[in-house]
Amino acid sequence: MYAWHLDTELETYSGWGNRRSQALFIDKFQGYIMNTPDHLMLFAVETEGVLVGRAELALIDIENRKAAVGIVLGNRNYWNRGVGRTALRIVIDYAFTVKNLERIYAEVYDFNERSQRMLAGAGFKQEGLLRQHEIHHGKPRDMFFYGLLKTEFYDKYESIFLNK
Repeated sequence: MYAWHLDTELETYSGWGNRRSQALFIDKFQGYIMNTPDHLMLFAVETEGVLVGRAELALIDIENRKAAVGIVLGNRNYWNRGVGRTALRIVIDYAFTVKNLERIYAEVYDFNERSQRMLAGAGFKQEGLLRQHEIHHGKPRDMFFYGLLKTEFYDKYESIFLNK
């Protein structure tokens, strides 16, 4: 995963921020995994026995039954093969079925067309534009806000978590 952290294009699309030494990266990520807050769930994206990315449900709000979703495929050999789309659908299905959430949302940089297409393909609706929402590489950047409701998702997909 450290190689993904060093990938300039991935960093641009994800907004991870400043590069760290390998030791600092490992220390931070291990702390992230070992002390994951209650409002965050981390998922490995694995295919063909290879770790190719990671996904997360963040800002999980059980009371209001919503969470943010994020996904990164760091292994470029698995881009454009449907792996990210499938992983995203599994995480969303988990959020709706197992965690009993009603809404999933995501923020995407205005220039990240790949993520915008993936979200739209999974059924997300573009709900708005957050103007100059984040400072990215020293400049204010707009971000699109996407949302997906449980009913919309299950109108399109069946759950893999429900016993039928």
